Amino acid sequence: LLIVNGDLQLVGNNDVMRISGYANYTQNLMHRMQTPRGTNRVFPNHGLRADLNSSASSTIPATIRTDVRDQVLQDHRTDEVRNIVLTELGDKVQVSMVVKAIAGTQRTFKFNYDLNSQVTA
Repeated sequence: LLIVNGDLQLVGNNDVMRISGYANYTQNLMHRMQTPRGTNRVFPNHGLRADLNSSASSTIPATIRTDVRDQVLQDHRTDEVRNIVLTELGDKVQVSMVVKAIAGTQRTFKFNYDLNSQVTA
C-alpha cells in the first residue's frame, strides 16, 4: 500500500494504490525510522528509541547510529548499511546513511531525529 504523509493513496474508483519491490522497501524503511519504538503493539521493537534525551550526551551519537543500523538490518531485504553520518541541527540530528538492498540497489536516506520527541521526515 502506498502511503504519502501518513495517508493511503487512492486510484481509480477509490481503490487503494499498491506498491511493491524497491518502492515498498524504501517506504517501509522510512516508516521504521519515523515510528517511536514501543508504539506498535504488534511489533513492539519496531522503530527508534524515543528516550534519548535521558541518555548522557556523550553516548547519544553512538546510540543513534546503533539504533538506526539495527532497525534497517531488521528488514530481511537489507544487505548493507554504511556511512551513517550524524549532523547536529540544534535539538535535532540529521541522519544520513547509505542502504543497499539484497537486490543490489542502493540509496542514500536522510531524516531528522528530534531528540525532544522522535523522528521527523
